[in-house]
Amino acid sequence: MKQVTVYTVDKSDRITSVNSTWNDFADKNDAKELTTDELIGTSIWDYIEGDETKHLYKHCFEKVRQLEKGIRIPSRCDSPEFRRFMNIEITPADEGDLEINCEIYHEEKRDQNIKFDRETIQDKNSLGMCSICNRVHITAGGWVEIEEALSKLNLLSEYWLPSIKPTVCEECTQQLENPDNI
Repeated sequence: MKQVTVYTVDKSDRITSVNSTWNDFADKNDAKELTTDELIGTSIWDYIEGDETKHLYKHCFEKVRQLEKGIRIPSRCDSPEFRRFMNIEITPADEGDLEINCEIYHEEKRDQNIKFDRETIQDKNSLGMCSICNRVHITAGGWVEIEEALSKLNLLSEYWLPSIKPTVCEECTQQLENPDNI
């Protein structure tokens, strides 16, 4: 099950094109606000959450432009129902533009759907979730899969859910800061 979504950004990091797979993926994930008509001409940084995540992607964009050499970033693109494993390839194009290919190469159905509903009342406390590998940081266990965090923290029995704070774990930070490792 290979699915490749391709988009391009100009030298100002504005989205200039997306392929048809982009819209298909947005439709399947109830993200109508992320279809082509809404995206073209907007900044890619409007769609990447978390300061650490933005910083690392900006670093990668800068390196690709500077070295005129592509990089590959192993990543995740999970949904409430599926774990999705993917590679993000960032390659240089004309005049400082970049082409980003996102290939989902493996998908696993979760034993139970995981959804943090925006309607649910959220606690002031937050859980850090890595924007690259989708693991969650819990004090007693380090970085773990969301199902393990839900179980260890007994979150499914709580009325109050923690908010999710996008961040990047140490392992992914080290990998992204050194594109030679990618």
